[in-house]
Amino acid sequence: MSTPLQFNPYLKQWQKPVPANDPGAGSIEQPGQARNIVWQTRTRAPTEHELQLANALEQAFANGASDVADVVCQLNAIGVYDHSGKAWTEVSFHKSLATLGY
Repeated sequence: MSTPLQFNPYLKQWQKPVPANDPGAGSIEQPGQARNIVWQTRTRAPTEHELQLANALEQAFANGASDVADVVCQLNAIGVYDHSGKAWTEVSFHKSLATLGY
């Protein structure tokens, strides 16, 4: 019995760590040129920090967070900070989400 993949090794890596402003610049797979595995559209397994952030976001929304300010406040209260260990701000949260959309 094989272990299910946690990512799709056939997807291309982003050319830049920050998404381009022009739609599809270097990030869209050409139809028929990428082998896509059902439900696996990420190019690598999530890091431990990304998994903790996902769980904390679920908790924040379950606790009633309804806008970015609420989410940031709850993440900081839960103790899940940005990738550098600093408390979240709305700006740092937006920047992280833009780059985490790998």
